[in-house]
Amino acid sequence: WVVENSATNQTWPSAADCAKRLGWSDLNQLDVFNDILTRVSAAPFTGQLNHDAQMLRLGASLKKLAPAAQPAGLKEAQRVCEAEVASFPDDPMLNGQLASLKSRNGDLAGATTSLRRALELIPSDSVHWFQLGKILAQQQLFEDAVGAFQRALQLDPGDVLAINNLAQSLWTLGRRDEAIREFRLVTAMKPESSAAWINLGQRL
Repeated sequence: WVVENSATNQTWPSAADCAKRLGWSDLNQLDVFNDILTRVSAAPFTGQLNHDAQMLRLGASLKKLAPAAQPAGLKEAQRVCEAEVASFPDDPMLNGQLASLKSRNGDLAGATTSLRRALELIPSDSVHWFQLGKILAQQQLFEDAVGAFQRALQLDPGDVLAINNLAQSLWTLGRRDEAIREFRLVTAMKPESSAAWINLGQRL
């Protein structure tokens, strides 16, 4: 369907047009519904009168979209995103999205290339620096991963996940004093996290 903008006598893009420009696929829809399911499974949503019906609708949508998370669905999602990146190579969010899809499809080197392109376009994006660090660590490139995590933390010093991943990479490199300092910082920032205390305790 098309909505007409009477003020300018132009037509607004359809939902399908918007989805295409965003590199949107059934996999994105599935991820969104899973996030919604997590949210509505807890209070205060569980107290709503229509909660049971809402859960049934979500369950049906998740079942319908389940094939998107299978190998063929993942490859299709990457194909859709690659097509948009080819049309809009200077879109940093599309490049970041493509990196995530490549990673899910097991192409870590390709994911690294896409993330580096996204960071060329917006070098101040702390989330992409963090994601780059994780992918580099998965490739056993821990020195480079440390640099990526440190850059993420320069941009967002409160990113506890980046601190924790930095600590783990430092530990793997044998830089144990530095790693323990970072693990202690995580416990100071999130003293209620049992996982943070376990990580520190294991290293000590």
